[in-house]
Amino acid sequence: MTNDEARMTKRRFVRENLVGCGLNPELLIPDCRKLYPPMLIPRFTIRWLLLLMTVSSFFFFILSFAVGGQAWAIAVSLSVGSLLLAFLCYAVAFGLAAMIASAQARMRPAPRCDTPFATAEPPAQIIPPEEPE
Repeated sequence: MTNDEARMTKRRFVRENLVGCGLNPELLIPDCRKLYPPMLIPRFTIRWLLLLMTVSSFFFFILSFAVGGQAWAIAVSLSVGSLLLAFLCYAVAFGLAAMIASAQARMRPAPRCDTPFATAEPPAQIIPPEEPE
């Protein structure tokens, strides 16, 4: 095998392996669409899911005491419920405000480039100049 053949074999090997792992062999840069396909749902780690399950089980454990009539458990359950309801109301208010703002932005005409600095003339005087005393 000559030197040129070895070089071509090496190039072919590199090109085939780059294509196999999702890299663009022509530019030798990663092609992100092949390396990372679009996600349908966000990624969650098992640690976060275990933490969520632990916190929710603790909350429902306290809720079981509230159903049994314990005053402190009723107070904690009502407090947590009030916080969740408040955040839900904030989210609904934000969503409504965002929808209204986007509707107003669509109905608003496109902005014009009408500035006094767009011409070669000086801008109009709002306050007439006076002679100094």
